[in-house]
Amino acid sequence: MDHRPGKANEHKPRRPGWPFRAVIAGGLASVWFALAVPAARATIVSYDFSISSDMGLLLSPDSSSAQSMVSQMSSGVVRTANNNPVIMITNTSPTAEISDVMMTITAPDSVFNALKILQSPVGATPGAPFTNNVWGGSTMTIDIALPNALAPNQSLVFAANLGPLGGFPNASWVPGFQNIFFNQPGGMNAQVTVNFFDPASPSNIQTFNSVLPNLADMNTVVTVTSACCSTPPTSVFQTSFLVPEPSSVLLVLLGAVPLGRSVYRKCKRTSVRKH
Repeated sequence: MDHRPGKANEHKPRRPGWPFRAVIAGGLASVWFALAVPAARATIVSYDFSISSDMGLLLSPDSSSAQSMVSQMSSGVVRTANNNPVIMITNTSPTAEISDVMMTITAPDSVFNALKILQSPVGATPGAPFTNNVWGGSTMTIDIALPNALAPNQSLVFAANLGPLGGFPNASWVPGFQNIFFNQPGGMNAQVTVNFFDPASPSNIQTFNSVLPNLADMNTVVTVTSACCSTPPTSVFQTSFLVPEPSSVLLVLLGAVPLGRSVYRKCKRTSVRKH
């Protein structure tokens, strides 16, 4: 037996403990996500939805002349205008382009009676029953195809006429886009469907459905009160939708699986050695 001093105190080099390896694994995870997340961000679709009963105010809410003209409108004109809202869809995506926009009324007694495209890329086409001649028939869904896509920072502007299902008279119909599009029971407000694609992969079209929030939750860009009488005020309402493309989020999550398994195995081996 070897009794030389110091021999019994010799030990093999200690391997780094679990806390140290956890820090290393966390650092690697941070680096991986830093590389992966920008790729997901590049395929985000986002758009703004704006609406008003006056086109001039919608397009130039800060214009004093537009506000002055609205303030002089009679109550009859304002009531009629509230059944003829102007809607603007603005593409706020970093790179994605919009190829199709649909809107569906969920109020059971209301329909679209007319549709007119006011501003859009060349070639925008309203779907049946409407044509470029505005009138076409009653429907609860309007569809606007954009063969020349709506690029980032571009807007689609269209006007619609709202009326009662089955035509007049209809005692149960509540007029005004504020009542028809918003504040529906059970949160069943009007719905907007947007098709978009990444120019790098034009055949990969993604469809996203959004439900409009209640009017109280919309951003009130401007409100113009009447200069006379009891005419109700005219406002511009706006909300934003931000939708990450599902495939990109899924890739990020799937990419984290191998890293998670590696960390789990290291933890398991360390636990076995301790026991």
